[in-house]
Amino acid sequence: MEILIYTDTETSKLSLQQTFSIFHNLLGSFYLIEKADKSYLEQRATLDNVALFIMPDSQNNHYSNGLGEIVDEKILEYLKNGGKYLGIAAGGYYASAYTEIQSNITQKKEKKSTKFVIFPGIAQSIDFSKFISFNNGGKHLALIHIEDESYKHENDLYYYHTGISFVNADQFLNTRILATYKEINPNTKTPSNAAIIHCKIGKGDAVLFGVRPEFSEFSTDLKDNTYSYLENFDRLLLFENNRTMFLRHILQSLGLKTTSKPIISSVITDLHLFSKFSDLVKEMTNNLYNISEIINGESVIRCENDSFCLQESSTYAFNQNPLNNFHDYNYEISPKNIKIHENLPIISEIPFFNHEIYFKDLLASRTMEKDKKYMGNIILYGETVSSSQTLLEKNLKLLRVLPTGFVFVATQQIAGRGRKNNVWISPQGVLAYSLIIRQPEYLILSSIVFVQYLVSLAIVEAIKTYDSHYNELDIHIKWPNDICVKKPEEDTIEPSFVLNGIGYIKIGGILINCKHIDNEFLMIIGCGINVNNFIPTASLEMIIKTLNAKKKVTKQPLLSEITQEKLLARIMTKLETMYYEFCLNNGFKLFEQQYYKYWLHTGQIITLEDNSRAIITGINPIHGGLNAEGIENGKRNGKISELYPDSNSFDMIKGLIKKKV
Repeated sequence: MEILIYTDTETSKLSLQQTFSIFHNLLGSFYLIEKADKSYLEQRATLDNVALFIMPDSQNNHYSNGLGEIVDEKILEYLKNGGKYLGIAAGGYYASAYTEIQSNITQKKEKKSTKFVIFPGIAQSIDFSKFISFNNGGKHLALIHIEDESYKHENDLYYYHTGISFVNADQFLNTRILATYKEINPNTKTPSNAAIIHCKIGKGDAVLFGVRPEFSEFSTDLKDNTYSYLENFDRLLLFENNRTMFLRHILQSLGLKTTSKPIISSVITDLHLFSKFSDLVKEMTNNLYNISEIINGESVIRCENDSFCLQESSTYAFNQNPLNNFHDYNYEISPKNIKIHENLPIISEIPFFNHEIYFKDLLASRTMEKDKKYMGNIILYGETVSSSQTLLEKNLKLLRVLPTGFVFVATQQIAGRGRKNNVWISPQGVLAYSLIIRQPEYLILSSIVFVQYLVSLAIVEAIKTYDSHYNELDIHIKWPNDICVKKPEEDTIEPSFVLNGIGYIKIGGILINCKHIDNEFLMIIGCGINVNNFIPTASLEMIIKTLNAKKKVTKQPLLSEITQEKLLARIMTKLETMYYEFCLNNGFKLFEQQYYKYWLHTGQIITLEDNSRAIITGINPIHGGLNAEGIENGKRNGKISELYPDSNSFDMIKGLIKKKV
């Protein structure tokens, strides 16, 4: 489902940035978060698939132009049918029947001219100049008291404020005060001190904020240049944790799913280039500098879609404020830093990827044979990236100098790509990477289509041989590019799909982009595998824990803990051995029976576009498509159809395949 954040020319850009950031942190693993303007909302038929509509602050305290009658009615209808609305500052004003805004000269009360009313009372501005509890670098933090009895944590919180109170909120039906301003008559709920309220409208709910839940206490945008984080660090960190915890509570009370902890960072982080083999780093560094230019004293690679700033480990400095991860980041145009490590980086620089485990297992799992061993030898790592696949695919200038076996690994992707250009977010715990393979034409004995099948097989084999007893995991391949595991009978996890009465859980997927350049195929192999994430779907770790719980009862040997680094190393060594054989020997024929052992579709009956039926017989050995033999009167008729992922829309589980025009 979606989270919509309203935006127009009146919306405060800073509020919009911070709103997108904090809600991405708390909700981004479960929901697609999008910005929506008036035109988009007018054209959209319904808001049925919207989990939450957010109205951020405006530049001028209120939305003078409004959203228009069509959009107002659409949002009200959405709310009455069970929708959720969250208004921040001007978003709270907009939802109120009356507004009373103070200026240095006057205090003006206005009645709303539209029918869009959630809170039937007055939203009133407050002058906080005489209330000083905590001054944070030039900006006042308002002290509020949580009145929500269901909240069992710290009930005195600091928030940046707009200074809006909801007058006499406790006197209206279907309105409940969630928090009050503690500095204004702290011992009583006076008419003017409601800071956060909850309103019931039809089957829906709305929460209106007079304070600013979107702003972090560490936000540099709200401080003067002389402010010191270090002097107030412990106190601000406590405020920040409490603020996030209460906002999570409010979202959960609205029925939304939130992360148990925030996503690592909503800002794009630096990229780190490193290897166990120093000569590879030197060669790669030379290649990168050869395509760079000097801009403002920095070596920059200006590519087709992005720019990359090269920084060697001996010269770069760490950010002075690593906690400032609360700003919107335009990953389409903002430059990316590539920090080149002559030696392996220290763990504190890349805390979410243990390169010691990775390279140790990469070397240990390779045989002593003299085959070429090259996959996974050099790593480009990013803690938070837009999409490893997109960054490589859209920047041909960079792509041309990347060697076979180069791996781009990301702990978190905030704009990952799947088939049909689907956008998805991969949270911490998903092994997400893109692998480069450059293959001269003359070494390809089978269609390049077979590479996706080879990669699927390598992943399954890597899992099955990960450690002792891992062969007990019932791993399968769903054509053309999904990895799934049979759902344990005793588990309550919802299956991703059911085939022939058996539930399966998808744990991974593959996307391959291929370019033909200078008489060679340049492949970008993107993979995402749910290893030890707990959201939004099941993971290998969860399946293993379920299996181990069953084995404990019968006192059988348990499966060991699985790590992303070791699994990635196993996938690299499995794939490099398979790919070597694929190129120099018999193409995919050598792996056919091994592949069929894991795939789900042998003998599956499907329905074609003309309503005729066919039975899947296997993979076409020449072109790599799906072979299906026609069925008439319950018998095979010998007519073979060859189907491809890119030329057919299909649902393999429902057994429906429709050829595209």
